[in-house]
Amino acid sequence: MKLKQLLSVLLVALLVLSLAACSPAASSSSASKPSSTVSKDENPTSSEAEKIVFPTEDNPVTITLYPANANLTSGTVTGWRGDFFRKQGLVIEVWAYSDDRTNAILASGTLPDIMYTSDANLVTMIEGNMLLDLTDYVDDMPHVLSNSDVMTALGYVKKFNSADTGKLYYMPLGVGPGSAERDTERYALKLNWEAYKAAGSPEITDVYSLIDVVKKMKEAYPTTADGTKVEGTWLCSGQDAKYFGGMQSWYGLFGYSMDNLQYLIETDMYEETYASILEDNSMYYQGLKWLNALYQNGLLAEDSISTDRPTTQSLVKDAKAVLMPLIISPGWAPTYMQIYFEGEKIYFHNRYDYGKVGISVNAKTENLEACLAFLDMLATPESHLVVRDGPDGEYWYTADDGHAYPTEKALDCARNGEKFVFSDGSPKDLWNTGWIIAAGTLCSERTDGNGNPRVVCTDSWDEMQEIANSTETMDEWRKLTGYDYWPDLLNDKKALKTESKLDNVAKFAELLPEEMELTVSSLKDAVVSASWNMVYA
Repeated sequence: MKLKQLLSVLLVALLVLSLAACSPAASSSSASKPSSTVSKDENPTSSEAEKIVFPTEDNPVTITLYPANANLTSGTVTGWRGDFFRKQGLVIEVWAYSDDRTNAILASGTLPDIMYTSDANLVTMIEGNMLLDLTDYVDDMPHVLSNSDVMTALGYVKKFNSADTGKLYYMPLGVGPGSAERDTERYALKLNWEAYKAAGSPEITDVYSLIDVVKKMKEAYPTTADGTKVEGTWLCSGQDAKYFGGMQSWYGLFGYSMDNLQYLIETDMYEETYASILEDNSMYYQGLKWLNALYQNGLLAEDSISTDRPTTQSLVKDAKAVLMPLIISPGWAPTYMQIYFEGEKIYFHNRYDYGKVGISVNAKTENLEACLAFLDMLATPESHLVVRDGPDGEYWYTADDGHAYPTEKALDCARNGEKFVFSDGSPKDLWNTGWIIAAGTLCSERTDGNGNPRVVCTDSWDEMQEIANSTETMDEWRKLTGYDYWPDLLNDKKALKTESKLDNVAKFAELLPEEMELTVSSLKDAVVSASWNMVYA
C-alpha cells in the first residue's frame, strides 16, 4: 500500500506540472526558446553543394563516435570493418559509453563528431546549440535522398521532433521494413529447447504453469555441456534507461507496448487501449507478481539487478538460461524455440515508419564532409550488408552470374550450428549500433538467383532461412506443435497482430518541457527502484 501511495503522490505532482505547462505563462516561455546558432548563412547550403567533397580512401578522415549504449566496443574500429570504413574515407574512433559520460557530455557541451541522441537529451542538445542542423545537407547524402521511407521519416522529424524549430537535428534510426524471418523475432515465449526436451516437453497452460515447467527444466538441465551453471532466467538492469526494463519480459507475452511506460501508462496494442499502471490489478502489477514468483521459486538470477545488456546477451548466447529473458534478447533458434500457451498474444509490427531518435552531428565539428559521408553510409543497403555480415567473398559472395549468395562456409556453419570465423581470425558478430535503414531494406546492387533484390540481413536470405527451418530441432518443434512455422500457429490461435490503431501514436505526442522531464525522471527512479524491490521481495 505504501508503494501505491508513493506512486500516486508522484503522479499527482506530474499532472499538476502538466497543467502548469499548458498555462499561458508556460506557453509564453516555450515560445521564447533559444534557436540554434547554426544558420544557412554560417554553413554551406545545397546551393554550394560543390563544396561538399566526401573523404577518400587515399585521404581518410578520423571521426569520433559516441554510441547509444555500451554494446559497441570503444576504440578505433579495426579489422575488416576498419578496412571497409577506410575505403569510404573514414576512420571511426568509438568513445566508451556510460551514463556518467553522457551526463558529462551534456554538461560540458564537448561532443564527439557523431553522437547517438535520445528522446531524453534531444531537446537539451538542440536548445544548447550542440547539434548541427542537417536540413541543408540532405541533398549531399545521395542514399538518404533516394530512400523514400527515410525521406518520409525526415519530414516527421522536422515537424514533430525538432523542439518546434522545423529543422533536422538528427537522422532517425531503423527506418523501413524489419527483417523477414519466419518468426516474430524477440516477441514470443522462448524456451531452451534441450532443457525443455530433458524435462519431457510438458504442456504449458498459462504463465503460472510455466513457472512449474521452468523449474522442471532447470532440474533436468542444471548445467551446460561445459559444466557451467544454468539459471532459470535473467532480468537486466541495463534496460532501465526510461522505465523498469524487466516489464518487457511480461508485456511482450500479452501484446503490450512500452511506448508510454515512462509516464506510468501501459499500452495494450491488441485491445488498442491505455491504462494506468497504478490501477488495481494492472497488467504491470500482475507482471511484478509473476516475476516475484519466478524469484521465489529460485528461477531468477540473483545478480539480475547488476547485469548489463551485453552480459545478458552473452549468457543467452551460451545457453545459460532455460527461459529466454524475452524482449531483452532475441534468443535465436535452434537453442531457443517458441512455445505457445493459452492467452499468449503477440504484437509484432515489423515496420518502422518514422524510426527512432537518432544520430546527430556536432554543431562544431571540423569534419563535416566525413560526418555526412558516415551518415549517408548508414542509409546505404550495400554498406549495411558488409558491416553486418562481412566483405564480399567471406560470409557471402558475388558469383559470376552477378547475383549474391551465401558462401559454402557460411552454409556449413549454419547447418552445423558453428560460429563463423572470418579469414582474419575474427568471429562473426554484430557491429551493434543503429543504422538509418532497417534490416529488411532491399539492396539495390545485390540480388538472388532469380534477380530479386536481397535484404541487407543475410539471415533472412532464402538459403539461410531454409537451413534455419530444416534442422532436427525444427522438425521436433513441428512434430510437437503440428505447425510448419510459428506465425502459422499464432494465426490459427488468433494470437498474432501486426497492426494497431495505436501504431506510432507515441511518435506524435508533444515533447515535454524541461521541468516535466525532471518529474518524469524522478518518477522513473522511484518506480524502477520500487519494481526491483517487489521482484526481489
